[in-house]
Amino acid sequence: MPRQGASFTNHAGVIDFQGGSYFFYHNGALPGGSGYTRSVAVEKFTYTSGGMFPTINMTTTGAPQVGTLNPYVRQEAETIAWGSGIETEVSSEGGMNVGWIENGDHIKVKGVAFGAGATSFSARVASATSGGRIEVRLDSANGPTVGTCIVGGTGGWQAWSTTTCAISGATGTHDLYLRFAGGSGNLFNINWWQFGGTGGTVTNLLTNGDVENGTTGWAVHGSGTLSRNTSVAHGGSGSLSITGRTGAWNGPGQDVTARLTNGRSHTTNVWVRAQGGTPSAKATLSLTANGTTNYLQLTPAVGVNVNGWTLLTGTTTVSWSGTLTSATFYVETAEGTDSLLVDDASFQ
Repeated sequence: MPRQGASFTNHAGVIDFQGGSYFFYHNGALPGGSGYTRSVAVEKFTYTSGGMFPTINMTTTGAPQVGTLNPYVRQEAETIAWGSGIETEVSSEGGMNVGWIENGDHIKVKGVAFGAGATSFSARVASATSGGRIEVRLDSANGPTVGTCIVGGTGGWQAWSTTTCAISGATGTHDLYLRFAGGSGNLFNINWWQFGGTGGTVTNLLTNGDVENGTTGWAVHGSGTLSRNTSVAHGGSGSLSITGRTGAWNGPGQDVTARLTNGRSHTTNVWVRAQGGTPSAKATLSLTANGTTNYLQLTPAVGVNVNGWTLLTGTTTVSWSGTLTSATFYVETAEGTDSLLVDDASFQ
């Protein structure tokens, strides 16, 4: 890679993903960037016939999108193809939120598939001031406005509330721009957003995700004993108990092979509680296609304990090359074999 992008190093790394090769690096091309204030960039490339690296030039467009984004499931606000003026911080509701939002700032999300049409937009917001507005626009920061959500003061930057507004004219696939407007200074924070409407059918791919029908639909992934616990539940009258795990990858799982669509974005939400210890739990999807098994982490690994329930959540594009022969959704731990409780699980 030639010296470009106002940086004298690039500290590169290469990842092969879903049949493509990607070159990650950093540069100082953003406003205020330099050889010491750098940001991450990525280019897709093809090896030469001799298996060598080609000359890779820095671009402002980056790698092509590998699939469209489903707006009808909850999307974290930090799902960003491009941002202007905003920053991220740790959220009191878990994960991260977008903050330091001022008048005229925006977020761009590429390739959003609205289908037949969205009719509403909801966002999780917080403001220690009088708030502002979220302008929902298509294809550019000054593109057509399909809806405007009013954000009022909530009493704090981590005092969260959900605002909803009507949407009209969002059909097909577009780049989505959330443009923020209001007075001076910081306006509000945003944690997540989601569209509603007839354009997308949001279906939980998991059977009996709320565990109200015993262990129906669930099986042990690996080793262990699965049962229904009626003493401790996140919601309803029971939760799923997994004991006797002999490996960190063991846990409650479901076969979702026949329910997946290649290239679709899925949002995972599952509540987990430890029965002992303080393990880090995560949701994973194993995909076997053309005889090769790959493991897709659906949520970050988050520490859980015996004192309360912890939400594992994440949004991931699920895709594969060839013929899919097996797909299993399961909950595991990063290490250790502590027993777990699982409840109110969804994979949408």
